[in-house]
Amino acid sequence: MPVDVGSRAQTFGLEPNYPCCTVNQHQGYPKFVSAMFVRKGEDGIGQALLGPAEVRTTTSSGTKVNINCETAYPFDNALSYKIDAGGPFTLSFRVPSWADNAKSLVSVDSAGGTSLKPSPATGMHDVSITQGKHVVTVSFATEIRVEKRARNTVAVYYGALLYAVPIDARVTYVKSNYPGAPDSAREYTMTPSSKWALAIDPSTLRFNALAARGDDGAATPNNENQLPNPLWAEKATSTSISARACEIKWELTEPKGEGYAPDPPRESERECIGKPFEVKLMPYGSARLHMAELPTVKLA
Repeated sequence: MPVDVGSRAQTFGLEPNYPCCTVNQHQGYPKFVSAMFVRKGEDGIGQALLGPAEVRTTTSSGTKVNINCETAYPFDNALSYKIDAGGPFTLSFRVPSWADNAKSLVSVDSAGGTSLKPSPATGMHDVSITQGKHVVTVSFATEIRVEKRARNTVAVYYGALLYAVPIDARVTYVKSNYPGAPDSAREYTMTPSSKWALAIDPSTLRFNALAARGDDGAATPNNENQLPNPLWAEKATSTSISARACEIKWELTEPKGEGYAPDPPRESERECIGKPFEVKLMPYGSARLHMAELPTVKLA
């Protein structure tokens, strides 16, 4: 971080300190989409970046292929590929490192599913497709992952997403510091208005998935209409992770109301203040003010 960070660097605004986000943020999705599908060898098309997308292309050998991937990934780990192939080709898709390959399944045209065997070199699983129309369904199996962080804190993941405890915010604003900005352009400061000094019991973590729509109660890949719009609306996501938590003694530095959160107390010094309660962790992008590296306690 540059040494000349100004007093507005931690505010949400058009360009409160540095222009990096303003000029770069909007590039993310277009570049992501343009890199989703790749040609693979002479007769293959692979989805290198997972998500809902459609591609109309040809293999290096000239076979025309249309592929439509329907999915709510990364909020759901099922994908459905609707394919119209002008000739035989190989469909490949990236298998995330967090997927349990033995329990993850792929099937073609509703045939019995087979477990995934991604290539050690590419991380992709290959499926041979014949000429004509086909449907390939993929389901990645996974579990909640708890990864250690500094000072006996943890980060909580499920699938491709990091989850965090959302914190209610007290929002204030000033007029934008950007020359020539319209009056509606403002710079927002968010400070906690709810409990933030929390510790969780990792043994109580439970994933809450998107509601299934299949007749058999199984997860389906076509539940993207259950996602919020806009997708990253504050606290509006359809997936969450529940946990038992408690407030601990962990105070901001002085001056009161203007300080910062110091390192959390050591594990041996953590004591619950009041009774334990349930919290819901949201995907990181859905919680502007959040706790993502959480102290741990035993509440069982």
